Amino acid sequence: MFIDKYKPKISRDIIGNNSQISQIKQWLSQWVKGQALMVIGPTGCGKSVSTEVACREAVYEPVFYYAEDEISAKALIEQSKQRSIFAKKKALIFEECSIPAALLEQSASPVIIITEDNLHKFRRKCMVVKFGKIRYDSIASFLKMICKKESLKVDEIVINQIAKMSDGDVRAALVDLEIGIGSLREHNDNIFETLKILFRTMSIDNAVIAMEKCDSEIEDWLQENVADQYDIESTARAYEYLAKADMFSARIYRRNMWSLDKYKKNIAVFGTVLSKKSQMDAKDVGSLNNRFSMYRPPYYRKQQMPLLKVANHVHASQRKAAGYMPLLKQIMKQNKSINTTLVKSMSLEEEEVEALIN
Repeated sequence: MFIDKYKPKISRDIIGNNSQISQIKQWLSQWVKGQALMVIGPTGCGKSVSTEVACREAVYEPVFYYAEDEISAKALIEQSKQRSIFAKKKALIFEECSIPAALLEQSASPVIIITEDNLHKFRRKCMVVKFGKIRYDSIASFLKMICKKESLKVDEIVINQIAKMSDGDVRAALVDLEIGIGSLREHNDNIFETLKILFRTMSIDNAVIAMEKCDSEIEDWLQENVADQYDIESTARAYEYLAKADMFSARIYRRNMWSLDKYKKNIAVFGTVLSKKSQMDAKDVGSLNNRFSMYRPPYYRKQQMPLLKVANHVHASQRKAAGYMPLLKQIMKQNKSINTTLVKSMSLEEEEVEALIN
């Protein structure tokens, strides 16, 4: 996996947040008993890998603890007193998990808390280092470097699209790039191409052709992006149709009448297409057709995955495990033997496997 293969081993290989890494190393060099550090930032910005690298460069062995690790305060305090096997000192790092308050004051080793929670209950008791999102152009440059090393021919527009849609999450960008080499990238391209057609055509016939290459998520994509493509009046009309489609969907679920699902999709798509102004300037349409548009995925476009079991299997927090989901889904679909092994190792139920694959 690219996530593991290109994991930074030294601080200069880490993208962004250089001053924050220096702060961590400086804190470690000046640490005294009773002090704790809190690293805060959005997912995928490099909090964990930066902390790990900073510890190693400061001659500390990083010892990670996760949500599934159930260890008592007494045991943790005893562990903090034990000598490191690989370095002169060690640092206890708690990633997105609870930590006993007594450990902060009694630990014989530095304690570092990694979290996305800006209102963490121990924030006032710690020195805080705040990480920021990684710039999309920095992520794009990183992906281009990987493509060059892997001899991958990926269009620069696609790389920039991946970088922008990652929203500063390097891990998500790496997963998307790796999956993008296969069929899921083609699937996403179909969605983008379909949206491009629907937002620019006023023909129902064209809309029908575009819909043939797209899945049932198109209503959610339209709802997320229509306001960026239409003027205020057209957007209001489109949202009215999308709301009617949503009401229709609720009735289908409530009455279990799945044969009517296609009508819900038609209401949303055709309504959005016909909501544009009846007359458009030809010059404006021409400029639109030559312009590259980036569409945002639906806010709630997340598969209902058995995150807890997967997180336990990969020894990571649920937030980090979510980054592996698209690649895991692809592996399970393509290789039945791996599928069986993964299902057994994670103790997945039949409905959980279906949720993971579908």
